[in-house]
Amino acid sequence: VVKAVSSDLVAESLDLLIRSHQVSLRHIAEFRERVEGDVVRLATSRMQESDKGTLKKLLDDARQCAIRGNEAVSDFLTADKNIHLYIARMTGNPIYISILKTIHENIRRYYDEFLVMEEPEMKENLADLEDVVAAMEKGEAEKAGDIARTHVMRFNNYMEKRERQHTQ
Repeated sequence: VVKAVSSDLVAESLDLLIRSHQVSLRHIAEFRERVEGDVVRLATSRMQESDKGTLKKLLDDARQCAIRGNEAVSDFLTADKNIHLYIARMTGNPIYISILKTIHENIRRYYDEFLVMEEPEMKENLADLEDVVAAMEKGEAEKAGDIARTHVMRFNNYMEKRERQHTQ
């Protein structure tokens, strides 16, 4: 069977690596800390007027989950993922889109195990996302990318701290 070459093959391989525990939380964190800010910068430079409306709607979805509080953690994490993935799609780069989709679809098991996501964390996460989108809408690519990178680093640090506590 000959399979057409596509970015999906890379995503499938990465998916297998993550699911087989050959990619650790630290590996994912290291990748995301370096890439997500760059993706936001690139997406900002390619932003269309229609993207602003879509980002506002996605932020509103996340905001509604945060208002519902602890009962909506799962929905909030999905809304957060949708924002990250939409920003990746804004780049128009199939490599970013495919790899980040795979990362975000597989990181949930780490969230479930190591991320405390209650009302304070949801509000903090939402504030970061709102700040990223606000900077993007103003065309402030560097600022938006820096906020995104700091956001990813902070939440990775939260998870890595809990992971260390679990292994002690």
